[in-house]
Amino acid sequence: MVVKGWWGAVAFLTRWPVANASLEGMLWFFAPVGLVYGGLAYAVSLLKAWLPTGAVALLVVSVQVWVSGFLHLDGWADVWDAWAAPVERRDAALRSSDIGAAGAAALVVAVAALLVGTATALKTAPWAVWLAPVAGRVAMAGVVDLGPVRPDSRLLQRVRRTSPRGASLVGAGILAAAAVVLGGGRALADAGVALALTGGFVAWAVRWLGGANGDVAGAAGVLAEMLVLWGGMLR
Repeated sequence: MVVKGWWGAVAFLTRWPVANASLEGMLWFFAPVGLVYGGLAYAVSLLKAWLPTGAVALLVVSVQVWVSGFLHLDGWADVWDAWAAPVERRDAALRSSDIGAAGAAALVVAVAALLVGTATALKTAPWAVWLAPVAGRVAMAGVVDLGPVRPDSRLLQRVRRTSPRGASLVGAGILAAAAVVLGGGRALADAGVALALTGGFVAWAVRWLGGANGDVAGAAGVLAEMLVLWGGMLR
């Protein structure tokens, strides 16, 4: 189950090709996959010793978007497209592969926030570059594990059935431990605030969407990352 869960999480959260990936127990491994994401982002951030901060921030964000296959940002855009659509067209907006005006605007805001947050964190809180991807994956796991899932979101329903309920709480513990190791009490507080605010966003989205789906999970991941980066920047 451990090996299956790890590779299932890798297949679910990245563009890495995994043959015959299993969904069984994958929620246990969202946070560990986030640690790998974060480690990769931090490794790229070390280029700041030779390159301008803005260029390094662009590289960090680009690498993460490429590894995820753009799926999380796509979910962020879809949620805002659904919010802007008339009630009778919300489901269609979620399912559409096209990005509307609201989604495009939200996408621009998210990418700008990630770039600015990363660039500033490189100077003031380098730990946030590593911690943000962990928080994002923990938030995604929480949506699948704890929130009401839409009946038409079959993939999330399957993921939930194949992982013990509460598995995402283990990820929250991993996030807390990583925060303390990387940035001490300040990082722990920022991660906690980021997850709390993301939880509020998810509750708001679930209320008018009738439950969570993959788009809501992806949007939660993007928001948690932004909040950790900006928390490290603002404090």
